[in-house]
Amino acid sequence: MYVIKAINNNTAVTIPKILAGVSVPKKKFKKATDRNTIKRKINEIFRLHKPQLYHVIAAGYQIQLFFIYVHVEIMPYEKLNRKMEQLFVNLTTAWQKETATTA
Repeated sequence: MYVIKAINNNTAVTIPKILAGVSVPKKKFKKATDRNTIKRKINEIFRLHKPQLYHVIAAGYQIQLFFIYVHVEIMPYEKLNRKMEQLFVNLTTAWQKETATTA
């Protein structure tokens, strides 16, 4: 299940169309270096795939995403990239359905 939060921004101030955060639980990864490695991987994958979302978002809207890493071990970059790509496909599909029903 995905929660999509769309905010209609009618202010004159320009803010980013996409805001993202990443969390890796300390309970599963005791070492800060492990948590930071996972966060860096997710941030890099998000940075590379962010343009996919930009052309889907309507003018004046903003998407806020928050990624919580729930896997119990550190995934290799390639596997994490495939999972995130699938997530972005699901997000764009859900976003298009959401905007189609509200339009």
